Amino acid sequence: MDINTQDYNVQLAEHNEWEAAIRERIASAQSDIATATSSLENVLYPLKASLEAQIARDEQLVVDTLADMDRATTERAASHAENVAYIEEANMAIDAIDECVELLAGLDSGAASLVQVTKVQRSFKKVSEALKNTKYGSMIKALLKLADFANSEMLGRLREKFAAVRAEMLQGIADTQAAEADQLSAYSNFMAVSQQTVDDARQRIVDNRAALAQCVQDIADTEAFREQRQADLAVAEEDLATELARWDAVQATFDQLFAELQNEADAISEVIDVVSQVSVSEETFERLNQ
Repeated sequence: MDINTQDYNVQLAEHNEWEAAIRERIASAQSDIATATSSLENVLYPLKASLEAQIARDEQLVVDTLADMDRATTERAASHAENVAYIEEANMAIDAIDECVELLAGLDSGAASLVQVTKVQRSFKKVSEALKNTKYGSMIKALLKLADFANSEMLGRLREKFAAVRAEMLQGIADTQAAEADQLSAYSNFMAVSQQTVDDARQRIVDNRAALAQCVQDIADTEAFREQRQADLAVAEEDLATELARWDAVQATFDQLFAELQNEADAISEVIDVVSQVSVSEETFERLNQ
């Protein structure tokens, strides 16, 4: 093997090694870019959107639940006020009925004096006023107008009616107190569940905001990594183009050199062939060798 061929083989081996190394850099960069892109599109971007949606839903849930709690508190206050007012009015009506019944009993025990009648009339007015906003108002008002203080039977029937109304008023108080207890229990349970809902939503918001911050950082890091590997790929592709162009030039130089050497070898061979075909006399041969 001549020195030119040996030199060519050495440079060719170096070129192949460099080209392989550059192509490996290209493949590595392309793989990293593909992996980063897949991670961004299939994991990180969807995760970011999901976390943002979860945070928005929980923030709205907190707003809606607090509004429901405010509304429930307002309704509870109104219902409580109505219950308290009814019980107070019922108790006042019962007191008025008791007073009236007591006075009627006094009238029924003998001849009614003017003072007693006056007291009963005032008591009737008090009962009528106390019951005017109830279902008994009209009935009691009519009975009181028809009351005959001298008629013992009428007074007895009036006391019976008062007793019936009193009993219904007491039952109404008991029912209202039971309803108040039920409403308070339901309100307390609702508020406890709602507060837990708010607390859980707020904790999820805190957790998801932390996860979102990490996700945003991961996206930034991955995008930066992909950009760097894209830059690395561009450099490697440029290096490959440069190396291939360099080798094309080297190959052309060696091709020309080998062609020239081949031409020289062919010329020498031709001369040898010509010389070998010429007959030289012994005398001429000796002269050539002197």
